[in-house]
Amino acid sequence: MKAEVSLWNAWTRKRYLEQGRRHAYSIYDYLAYCDDLARDLGIRTRRKKNAVLEMFQPYRPSDYRGLIEEYLAANLRPVLTEGR
Repeated sequence: MKAEVSLWNAWTRKRYLEQGRRHAYSIYDYLAYCDDLARDLGIRTRRKKNAVLEMFQPYRPSDYRGLIEEYLAANLRPVLTEGR
């Protein structure tokens, strides 16, 4: 984990130049990082109702409503049925 953090910090210093020297400044990459995490967990990343809203409407906390239930449905159900 320390190696990952060091790599991330080095990358942000190069990507954000002045901001990256002061701290790990990755706000512009945050949503893409959240999408990567969601994909890893089996959760859908497109949370808007249609493509136009996906492109032009900002994400709000309400867009992530049902996230836990979606995770549980995607990841726990196979485990429960395998035990039978």
